[in-house]
Formats: sequence, structure tokens, C-alpha cells
Amino acid sequence: MRSQCCSPDEVIFGPDFHQSLYCHLLCGLIFHEEVKFVSSTFAHSIIHAFRTFEQVWEELLTDIKEGVLTSRVTVPSIRTAMAKLLKPNHELADLIFRKCSGLRNWRNLLLTINIDKNTEKDLQLAVEAAAKPLARERLEVVEFTSQVDLSSEPGHYVIFWEMNGEAGEEVIRECCNCLDRSFIDAGYVSSRKVGGIGALELRVVKRGTFQKILDHYLGLGGAVSQFKTPRCIGPANGVVLQILSSNVVGSYFSTAF
Repeated sequence: MRSQCCSPDEVIFGPDFHQSLYCHLLCGLIFHEEVKFVSSTFAHSIIHAFRTFEQVWEELLTDIKEGVLTSRVTVPSIRTAMAKLLKPNHELADLIFRKCSGLRNWRNLLLTINIDKNTEKDLQLAVEAAAKPLARERLEVVEFTSQVDLSSEPGHYVIFWEMNGEAGEEVIRECCNCLDRSFIDAGYVSSRKVGGIGALELRVVKRGTFQKILDHYLGLGGAVSQFKTPRCIGPANGVVLQILSSNVVGSYFSTAF
């Protein structure tokens, strides 16, 4: 039975992960017309592969253009196997160059992939864990929501929350770090550690802010019984983002990683 992988066995079972990954990417480009899907046991492995591609695509382009494997690959068995696949291909190299001119958007894509893996339940659990320091002050989180901020690189999570009173700076910073640490998905954690996703930001809003969001919803003709606070505010919901942003009284960035 023919293997479903476009890489030779020497690459698949190679002794060096980084060299094998580089060659996996190279094989994927060489056989791009035959590749039907990309899969991995763990989603964060795909994230890592895309991030690596972002870093080495120009070197891959050179390999394809010249038909010679980069010197970064030193394992003899891998070099021998790849030599059988590589030949100068200027047409493919030009295609890659044209396709890879929008890499800035790729970082946003990687962030979106990681954050999409964090569900509403994950956010709920993270907020509950992060709110525990507030209990010492006899405070609690009244409402919360989130946003993915892609306005700068790397993008990052923004959590908006409203409390039933005022907490001290140190307590809020502790809550912010706890929020960041409470997202335990491996893809998110690894991306935070290597800087692929920026520090989580906690924005505290004035009391009554979420009531204003409800009022906005009712103003559009919605019913109170049908309203549910959205846990992630997308860029299309500009009015809600404006309500939140105009009522921020404090902004804190995590130092957890």
C-alpha cells in the first residue's frame, strides 16, 4: 500500500526532529500538487510547522530553485534521500515567492488557530480560577468577555471584566497572570513561551458597562430573555467593542511567561 506521506522514510524516521521537519516542509512544496491534507496527532505540532515555515521559507525556496539541499541538514541518510527528489525548479520557486508575500497575515492565522482551540468553557474556567484572589477582597467578577487583538504583532488575548467593586493593583496583576496560566492548551502555552502569542491583557471596565451592552442589544429589538453575553467579541461587532473600550479603567499585561 502506498504511503500517505509525501516525505521519504529517511525523513519520517530521521534522528533529528528539526532537520526532519525542514525536509517535511520541503517535500510538501515539491509535491504540492499531490498534497490533499496536513495532519498531526497534536494540533500544536501543525502550529509549530507553520511557524517554522514562516522562518525558513526563503531557504526552502533557494533549495528548490537550485536543486541542492541546504547545509543545515547534516544527517547522511536524509541528505541522500532528499537528493533523489530535488532538482532545479525555477517555476516552483517563483510560485512560492509570490504566494509567501503575505506572511504577516500568517501570524494572525496561527494565533486564530490557537485561540479557536480555547472554548467558551475554557474561558469560563480560566476566569473562575483567576477570580479567586478577588475573594480575599470580598469581590467578584460580575461579567466578562474576550477579544483577539491582532492590531500588533504578535497578537494576543484581551479579557474584559467587570467587578462589583475596586481591587488593588497587586491583586489585579495576580488575577491577570492567573488568567494567562489558566489557558492550559498545549498549543497556546507553547506559543506563549516562544512569543508566537503575546502577553494576555486584562482590561477592567467600569461598573455598568455590560448593562450598556444589554441596552444596545435591546435597542436593536432583542428580548431580554434571549440575550446572552457574547464571550468573544469579533471585529464585526464594532459597537460592542466601542462600548467596552470607552469604559476601560485599567489595563494590565500578564508576566506569567
